[in-house]
Amino acid sequence: MHPQHTYAIGVDIGGRSAKFALVRSDGTILERDQRPLSENLTLDATVDLLVGGIDAMQRAGGRHGGAAGGAGVVMPGYLNETMDRVELVANMPSLTNTDFPRRVADRAGVPVRFDVDGNAAALGEYRFGAGRGVRRLLVATLGTGIGGGVVVDGKVLRVRNHVAGSLGHVIVNADGPRCNCGARGCLEMYASARGFERAAEQLADAEPDGRLARLRAERHRLSGPELAEALSAGDASAGRVIEQCTRWLAVGIATWCVIYMPDRVLLGGGVAAIGRPLLLAVRKHFCDIAQPYAVERTTIDLAALGNDAGVIGAASLWFG
Repeated sequence: MHPQHTYAIGVDIGGRSAKFALVRSDGTILERDQRPLSENLTLDATVDLLVGGIDAMQRAGGRHGGAAGGAGVVMPGYLNETMDRVELVANMPSLTNTDFPRRVADRAGVPVRFDVDGNAAALGEYRFGAGRGVRRLLVATLGTGIGGGVVVDGKVLRVRNHVAGSLGHVIVNADGPRCNCGARGCLEMYASARGFERAAEQLADAEPDGRLARLRAERHRLSGPELAEALSAGDASAGRVIEQCTRWLAVGIATWCVIYMPDRVLLGGGVAAIGRPLLLAVRKHFCDIAQPYAVERTTIDLAALGNDAGVIGAASLWFG
C-alpha cells in the first residue's frame, strides 16, 4: 500500500462503454481501461464485462505497490433502497428489474459499492474538481443520456432511488418525441449526445455538400469531436447545431434552478468536450430564458474532471 494514499477502483457504466480506473485517494488516476457496451448486450455479458474490468484494475494495483481497497460502480437509472437491484435504466433495458449489482458484487474479487453515476460525478467535482468550496453544487453529465447530481453542504442530495431527480427527464417539450423512458419531450431527446448527433444528422442531410456531410462520410458519425472540428473551422451548420441544442439545454438548466437553486452548475460528459463554444451558448440562452433571480445567483461552467468525473467519483465512494 502506498504510504500516504489508499487506492480504489472506479467503474463508470455509460450507454456506450464502461470506464475503469485505479484511483488514488487524492483523485489521481493511476491506470485506466475502457470497454464497449451496447443496448443489446445481455445481463450476463454485462456482468462478465464489469468483472473482467475490475479484475484488470486489481492487477494494476499490484504495479503501484498495493491492492485496491474496493470498487465503486456507478451507472445511470434508478437503484432500489439497498442498492442491490436496478429498477430502471432507460438506455440499457437488459439491466432493468434485475439484480445486476448483486451479481457483480458476488463475482468481483474486492468489495463493491454501487451508486448512481450523476451522484458520483457531482461528488468527484465537489472533492477534486471545479466544485470545490461550492455550497450548493449541481453537476450535469451530458453523454448518451443526461444524468447529474446535487451536492449540498458536502453531501449528495438523495430524494428517491438515491437521486435528487432524473435531470435528463425533465420535460422541455410536451409535444416532443417519445423518450426511451416513456415520456414525451425529455431534455435527453434534445441535449444529450444523441440529441446533438440527431440535429447534426438532420443538417447534414439538408446540406449534402456541407462540412458536416463530409465529416460524416469520412468518420461515419457526427458526434462531439466532429462538431468541435467543424466549429473550429467556422462552419455555420455546426454553429446552428450548437445554438439549437444549447437552447434546449438552457431550458433544462433554468428548470433545475427553480427546484435546487444551485450556486454553480457544472457541465460534464462527452458533449461538454465541445468546450467554450458550448459554454458560451448555454450561458447566453440561460440569461434569456431563466428567472432573473436565478441568473443573478447561478454560475455555469465546464466541469474540471471531464470524462473522468464518473470514475473518480465512483472510486471516492471508498475514500470517506
